[in-house]
Amino acid sequence: MPIFKKPDVKIPSLKVSFKKPNLDFFKPKPVFNRPVNLRRQRAADRVPQWLLIAVVSSLVLLSAAVTGLKASTIHFIEENGSRGFMFTMRNGEQAVLAALPKDLYNGTAKMALVAAVISTFLAIGHLAFLVHAYLKNKRVND
Repeated sequence: MPIFKKPDVKIPSLKVSFKKPNLDFFKPKPVFNRPVNLRRQRAADRVPQWLLIAVVSSLVLLSAAVTGLKASTIHFIEENGSRGFMFTMRNGEQAVLAALPKDLYNGTAKMALVAAVISTFLAIGHLAFLVHAYLKNKRVND
């Protein structure tokens, strides 16, 4: 059996030095005897406030529209409680399509309408608070 010898080949090597990165930038620095600016200066910090104001105002508008539709529906039902809906055909004949029930209990619908109006006014108050805080440059979500 032949005996194999280890070849004498010199492999070049590189010496790599690795320095530990300076992480002092991420360490908190004490703020003793320094004035701290509590007001936000960047416009990017105010974007969440704008989004909150936009969402709350759109919800207020939506709830006001739904409340108005509900109120007009209740008013229509109360005005036309004893009548039916007349439909005029092409030949001039009239037909009753539907009639509202005479004993339509809409007390719960009126209570729901009052609750919707109260919640809409609370949302308007909340929106006024948000706009006031935005104009005074204060944070409202701390």
